[in-house]
Amino acid sequence: MTPISLLTKSSLAGRDIPSRWHTAKRFLTLCACLILLVWIASCTLNRTPSWQDLANRAVRLQKAGDVDSAASLARAAFALYEEEISEPDTMHVATLERIADCLWCSRDYDSYFRVMWQRVECLEKGFGPNDLRTLEALLGLGKSYKEQTRFGEAISVFHRVRDGLEHSADPDSSLLDGMLLSLAHSCLEQGSYAEAESSLTRLFSILEKKSSPDFDCLWCAFHELASLRLEQGMYAAAESSLTVALKLCHESTEPKPTLLAPTLNDLGLICFKTGRYVEAETLYVEAMEMWESAGSPGGVASALNNLGASITRRGDMKRLFSAMNALFSFAESLSAQIIQKLRAA
Repeated sequence: MTPISLLTKSSLAGRDIPSRWHTAKRFLTLCACLILLVWIASCTLNRTPSWQDLANRAVRLQKAGDVDSAASLARAAFALYEEEISEPDTMHVATLERIADCLWCSRDYDSYFRVMWQRVECLEKGFGPNDLRTLEALLGLGKSYKEQTRFGEAISVFHRVRDGLEHSADPDSSLLDGMLLSLAHSCLEQGSYAEAESSLTRLFSILEKKSSPDFDCLWCAFHELASLRLEQGMYAAAESSLTVALKLCHESTEPKPTLLAPTLNDLGLICFKTGRYVEAETLYVEAMEMWESAGSPGGVASALNNLGASITRRGDMKRLFSAMNALFSFAESLSAQIIQKLRAA
């Protein structure tokens, strides 16, 4: 082999060195990436889930229909929250609300209220006790107490909302209407008639100043006033309030059977208490038809029961048997529907 050929071969072999080095470098980089990915996956799998992770899992289970498992995870999430979080923060509000929803669906109301109070504390810490966001959360909490017939606790919460609104930058907020209405109802249920009347009087004075007051709020106000007068034995005043509520329902641009039915039923109750049985029966039948159109079996049963009581008082045995047959037929139909739904589930 000549010197020239040796030199040429050596130079060509030298050219392969950078190419091989580049390939080796790419291989090492790929290995490093794989090792990093395995490490990240290992850390993720071995990581203890946070309270937010547990809350998100609870929500997914709830959406899938597993209410009990969702509630168990929600309770675990809140227990972990209490261990991990020392300072309330508005960043936690949304997750706490999701936890509370899971607990409400499972009917674990005591745990629900604990979570919701923590949510209120976060809002108070972040925005202040008189901020509308805090007061709105408190109002919702009070309504939840009212829904569970825990009226004493509800009244206490509504008082906090009222005091907060008085020091708020927006004292004429729509929150005030809802608070006064809920406070009046809770006081009425507790037998605190003076405070119930005071709340309704203030609510009516606010609604009168509005050019277009909320329909449902106005209807509820007249209905609560009628309930108050009924409890006080003032039947004429109660009937007057219900007549106004009935007029509002008829003047509404949209049919509202869920509001019209209880108004007719309560008017029938007043007629029954004042000895106008035939008039009461007519109103009960109308209420029953409204409840039936609204798809409320409980309302239909209530109206049928009231109708039977009025017919019994009149001593019309023939019509009483007809009403009883109608009630039994309705009960059989309702039972069949419930059994069918249970089988389908």
